[in-house]
Amino acid sequence: MNSLLPEFYKSKFNHCKNAKQFVKEFHGTGRELYQQQQIDEIDKQINSMMNKQNPAAAGVVLDKDYTLVPSDSIRINNNIQRAKQIISNLSSTDNKLKTLDSKLFSSTGKLKSGEATHKFFEKQLGEVVLLHRKVTEINNQLTGLQEKFTRLFKVTYSKSQSRKRKQKQNKRKAKRAKQNRMEANCKQIIRTIAPQRNDSDAEPIGPLELHQEGIIGLKKRQLPYIQYAFDKELFTVAAKDTIKQYMTFSMSEIEEDDSDGSSADARDGSSADGSRDYGNSAYDDGSSANGDGSSDDGNGSSADGDGSSSDGSRDDGNGSSTDGDGSSADGDGSRDYGNGSSADGDAEISTSEILDN
Repeated sequence: MNSLLPEFYKSKFNHCKNAKQFVKEFHGTGRELYQQQQIDEIDKQINSMMNKQNPAAAGVVLDKDYTLVPSDSIRINNNIQRAKQIISNLSSTDNKLKTLDSKLFSSTGKLKSGEATHKFFEKQLGEVVLLHRKVTEINNQLTGLQEKFTRLFKVTYSKSQSRKRKQKQNKRKAKRAKQNRMEANCKQIIRTIAPQRNDSDAEPIGPLELHQEGIIGLKKRQLPYIQYAFDKELFTVAAKDTIKQYMTFSMSEIEEDDSDGSSADARDGSSADGSRDYGNSAYDDGSSANGDGSSDDGNGSSADGDGSSSDGSRDDGNGSSTDGDGSSADGDGSRDYGNGSSADGDAEISTSEILDN
C-alpha cells in the first residue's frame, strides 16, 4: 500500500471530487493489487512443485521415465500435502474475490460503480480457476502414484535404526513393562487382602480394612509385590504389622534368598555360581555329580578337581593311597606318579617286576 500511494496520488487526487472519494478508490485499488499478489504467489508455488531440478519437488517423480524407489514415499506424501494446501489457498482467494465483486452490484443485480474493477475481478477469478484445475490435476497424479507405490512396496520406507538405538528402546520398553506388571500385581494383592478398598482412595490402608483370610491365602511368590506395596507406603505401619503377623511366611525370606545368591527362578536345582546341584543323586550308571566339580564313579572312590578324594582320605577303595605329590601307592607296592599313565596292571611298575628283570 505504501508503494502504491505516491503514484496513485499523482494520477488520481486531482481528478477526485473530494478526499473521501480518493480514499475509497485508493483502498479499492490496493485490494485489487493484494489479491493479484496472492494469485501470483500461488502460481510460483505450483511451478516450484513441478521443478525437475529440485529433488524434493513432484516434477521428478511425475516424469514418465522415472522409476520409483522405496524412499519416494516421503517425497510423494510431502507434495500431496503441499498440493492440498495450495488448493485450500485458492478456494479462500476465490471466495474473497467473489465477495468483493458482489459489493459492486445492487440488490437488483445492476452494477452500481467500478466497471473496471469488476472486469479486473473477473480476470482474477479466471486465473484462480485455471490454477485450481492445474493443481488438482497434479494432486490426482500424485495420489495415483502413491497407490502404485503401495502396490510395489508393501512396507512404508523409514530410516533404519542402529542396533544400539534398538537396544535402548527395548530396554526402556522392558523396564516400563516390568513396572506395569509390578503395579498390576500389587493392585491384585490389595484387592485380595483389602476387598473394601477403592482404587480412587489416596489414604494408606489401615488395619481395619484388612481381610484376615486374604492375608493367610497369600503365596510366597507374591512376596516381591507385597514388599513393593510396603515401599510405596500403601499401608500404614499398623497394617504392615498385621500383614506380617498373619502371613504364613516371613518377609525376611527375601533377604535370605538374596544372601545365599539363589534366585526365585532357580527351582530346578541350579545354584548361584552356575553349577548344578543334584543333591548327590545317582545317575543311571551309578555315578553322581557334586556341585564342586567332583564325580563319583560308583566304586567308592571320588576325584576332586585337584586329584584328591572329596572326603580327604587317601584310600581309593582298593587299598592304594595317594601322596601329596599326585603319586599313588598301591597295596602291592606299585607307584603311579600321575603323569598320565593309567592305573591298569599293564602300565604300572611293581617291585616284583623290577626284581625279575
